[in-house]
Amino acid sequence: MAASVTQLVLLLCLSGTLADQSFTSSDVITAEESIRRDIKAELKELRDMVVEQNEELKATKAALDIQRTLVGDLRRENSALGASQRTTAVRLERLEKENKMLKTNMEMEKKEKATEMTPAQGLNTLGTKVAFSVALDCPGGLTYGPFDELTRVIFTWVSTNIGNAYNPATGTFTAPVQGVYYFRFSGVDDRANMWMGVFLYKNDQSVKYKQLQNGDGHLNLSFTVILQLERGDVIDARIFPGTRFAAAASGDINLSGFLLFSL
Repeated sequence: MAASVTQLVLLLCLSGTLADQSFTSSDVITAEESIRRDIKAELKELRDMVVEQNEELKATKAALDIQRTLVGDLRRENSALGASQRTTAVRLERLEKENKMLKTNMEMEKKEKATEMTPAQGLNTLGTKVAFSVALDCPGGLTYGPFDELTRVIFTWVSTNIGNAYNPATGTFTAPVQGVYYFRFSGVDDRANMWMGVFLYKNDQSVKYKQLQNGDGHLNLSFTVILQLERGDVIDARIFPGTRFAAAASGDINLSGFLLFSL
């Protein structure tokens, strides 16, 4: 641009002093054409610069659009990550609460089981383990009976008494816990053509009775029974009037029982 202005100034100076100098018309035309070519060149250069700048602006705009897109994606990812973190935090909090509830329930169940397994006041120290086996002490084949009335059999020979539920002084078994119990009785007599009868009593009421007659001079009577008892129920065996036991050795007349399971 500076060169074009200089040429224009020179042209004016030439035209102003044309009268004082001797120029031909061909020289003037040549100078004007040279100026026009220079101006066109300058204009073309300006257009090229504008086009180049437009291209650069387009590229910059495209780059900005890409950056805006990336920033938007990052914001969305951050938002999703934040939501995921919040959801995870909520889940963790819920799991912690559930774990606390489970621990509390487990502790309560343990306490309940411990309470169930702890012997109640006044019961045997072994809890629900109950078993006994007792017999008549008949050294030298002593007899037991006969009696004029129904008589409780007092077994004084105690071989097993787990739970201390059998009382050898009274001949009674007292259920220490509510449950289902098994009992077995066995007795012998050596008299011919005689009857033997035995009752099993629960709380002074007969729950089992068996009677047999021996014909050959030897009689073996036995029975078993399963009873559901409440805590404190009393069991004992009673011999029928007029009958007796005659043992060949100690332990031939016996009563045993044990707890099958508690209720």
